[in-house]
Amino acid sequence: MHRVRMTRPLGEVFPIYIPEGVNLYGDSNGKGLAGGSSSLYAGPPGTPPKTGPTLISGVGSFPPTIYFPTVVPESSSQIAGFKINNPRFYDSGSTVNAGIYLKNTGITVKNNTVTAVKGTGISIHPSNGIGGGHVISGNFITSNSHGLHEADSNSNSKVEDNVITQNWIGVSTFDGLLDLGGGSRGSKGGNTLSCNTMYDLEVDVSQGFHFYALNNFWDHIPLTIATFPDGSATADLENSYQYAIMHISGSSVVSKPCNP
Repeated sequence: MHRVRMTRPLGEVFPIYIPEGVNLYGDSNGKGLAGGSSSLYAGPPGTPPKTGPTLISGVGSFPPTIYFPTVVPESSSQIAGFKINNPRFYDSGSTVNAGIYLKNTGITVKNNTVTAVKGTGISIHPSNGIGGGHVISGNFITSNSHGLHEADSNSNSKVEDNVITQNWIGVSTFDGLLDLGGGSRGSKGGNTLSCNTMYDLEVDVSQGFHFYALNNFWDHIPLTIATFPDGSATADLENSYQYAIMHISGSSVVSKPCNP
C-alpha cells in the first residue's frame, strides 16, 4: 500500500475490521510514516517510490462493549506499517477510545505508529475474559492517554522492541499478563519506556505476582518507584502496594532521559 488514507471523510466505515487470519500491511519499514524508499512497498527497482504515510484515522462504536476503536483485528490476524489515530474527543464518562482494540487471541501488532488517541493507543481487553496471547512488537506508541493497556486477559502477550513515550501512562496492566522481557512468552525486551507523564509502567496485580520486564530502557537506574495508585507521585514504575515481584535486570538508561 502507498499513500493509503482510511478516514471517515473518504467514506470509510469505522471501526476498521481485520477478519480472522488476515494480514493487513502498509509501510512496515517506516512504521506508517515514511513511505518512499524506506517502504516495504516502494515498488520495483527503477520505479518512482511512493511517498506519504499509510494512515488510518477514524472511530466508531463497538457494541456491546464500551469501546470506540479505530481498528479491531480478529484472532490470528496482523496489522503492520500504519499510522493509527483516533480523533474522538476525550470522554471521562462510561466509554473508552482506543486506536487498536484487541479483544481476541493471537493478534500481531507490528511496526505501527499509534498516536494522539484520547484514550488507549493499544488496548488488550477481551470482554469475556478469554483472550490475549498477542505479539506487540516494533511499534512507536506516543502522545496517547494510555500507550498500552491490558486487563481481563487469560493468556500472556509478548511485548518487545517498542518505543512507548510521551503518553500520560506508558504501559498499564491489571492482570500482569504482559511479557515485557524474560517472561513466559520469550520477549527479549528492548522496549523504551521513557518520558511518559505519570508512569512509564503501571503494574496493578495480586500480591506475590512475578512480573517480567528485563532488558528495557528507562529514564532512571535504579528505577523511581511509586507504590500507591493515587497519582500523587510520578515515577518510572508504579508497583501498586508493592504487590508485584518485579524482574527488571538488564535495564539501561535511554540516551535522552526525562527527569522526573
